[in-house]
Amino acid sequence: MSTIFEGCRSAMESAFSDNPHPGSHPTESAAPELSARKRSVGADLADTQLVSAVAEGDRDALGRLYDRHAPRILSLLHRMLRRRDDAEDTMQEAFVEVWRRARSFDPARASVFGWITLIARSRAIDRIRKRRREQQCGMDAAFDAQCLCGCTVESGDLAGAARNALSRLPVERRRAIELSFFEGMTHEEISRRENLPLGTVKTRIRLGMLQIRDDLRGIQASDVA
Repeated sequence: MSTIFEGCRSAMESAFSDNPHPGSHPTESAAPELSARKRSVGADLADTQLVSAVAEGDRDALGRLYDRHAPRILSLLHRMLRRRDDAEDTMQEAFVEVWRRARSFDPARASVFGWITLIARSRAIDRIRKRRREQQCGMDAAFDAQCLCGCTVESGDLAGAARNALSRLPVERRRAIELSFFEGMTHEEISRRENLPLGTVKTRIRLGMLQIRDDLRGIQASDVA
């Protein structure tokens, strides 16, 4: 769906003019307020027409909506997510959803900008929840690592044994564990950095830790013997 956005123009270039009626010069003090109100109504109508065009498969109309509203949507998402890349990704997801759900838009219930904002906010909340799940998975993995190392081997021997066990892992498992525990990256961050499916990252870490556990248990068994 990335081609949807190829026709997007600058938001500044597509913004409404401050003076929609060239040549008019209001003389009454209420004229600027009235003019602003008219522009707002006109903008809402134009937005509604654009959404109707999007519902009919008009990608250029989606590009115009994007140009008009993306700056404010991005600002909102950045405040929520605190990371520029996450905000940009979430905004793209929101406009893809606008493309898919355009037929469901009801102008009687919300303005177009309000509707897009609700979609974007919902996607941001999903992303925040996903982050928390990933962080929890990282905490669980860290706890597992402590449990794996929580054996009766003397601390000095344990450190060396753990390093040796890590060095014996297949390269891909060792790298996943190093990124997770030594660099503090979440599974999702590792997935993006290494261009791997999230499930693959989790599997590599889990299998690597199981192999380390088996190695450490082997040390315990030999000490007991």
